[in-house]
Amino acid sequence: MSRRLNPEAQRCVEEYLQAIPHPVERRPLLMPELL
Repeated sequence: MSRRLNPEAQRCVEEYLQAIPHPVERRPLLMPELL
């Protein structure tokens, strides 16, 4: 769980991931910080 990010920021990231299809191998640079 990401404790740093605000609910709004996390929501934006979720929408970003849903909007842009990304292969599992190439995850955005934000993912390591979120996880």
